[in-house]
Amino acid sequence: MTTLEQLLDLPRFSDLEILSAHKNLERKVESVEITETPDVANFIPKNAIVLTTAMIYKDDQSKMKHLLDTLVSKDVAALGIKVGRFIDDIDQDVVDYARRLMSPSSKSPAANHWEDCYTKC
Repeated sequence: MTTLEQLLDLPRFSDLEILSAHKNLERKVESVEITETPDVANFIPKNAIVLTTAMIYKDDQSKMKHLLDTLVSKDVAALGIKVGRFIDDIDQDVVDYARRLMSPSSKSPAANHWEDCYTKC
């Protein structure tokens, strides 16, 4: 089984910036899910990496805290947020909240293509 740390060690993911606790990088990863819906936790398996552009949170990033709560309740391996298209950066209070939840979160440059995650993971 692949872990989050193993995926992040791949050259393809060298430009990802881990924003939250590093101690959970041994989490198992069983799938990659791409979404823009706030209720994604109702439709994903545990041990998934959830990738998003956070488009629906561009005007109020504090609403991402609820997303983080629901993802943690579903044992999601990590949340990846692509910055540069809809949001330029992730608000520090959201990053701090993710750290408190112990949920690995990362940000990815806008130039990265999500479909590469499917083929490289």
